[in-house]
Amino acid sequence: MAKTSSVEKNNYRRRLVAQKAAKRKRLKEIANDLKRPAEERFAARLKLAEMPRNSSAVTAARSPAAPAATTGSSRCAATSSGSSPRKA
Repeated sequence: MAKTSSVEKNNYRRRLVAQKAAKRKRLKEIANDLKRPAEERFAARLKLAEMPRNSSAVTAARSPAAPAATTGSSRCAATSSGSSPRKA
């Protein structure tokens, strides 16, 4: 089970994501609209960069009801090292 502080931190992130979602979406639409002038798109990107990083939906951890996909192996894919003993 997760520590209470970790759970509260994630709940704070979720609230911040919900609170800033509309503004973030509007700024992203402006920044990605190629019909707008470059200065306006650049200004939108600067405003987006000034927003709190925790207001991005990517930072909020998944809920326990929706765990991330796992391969079932605790070994590193690149080095094949992990908690298992090495094969000789």
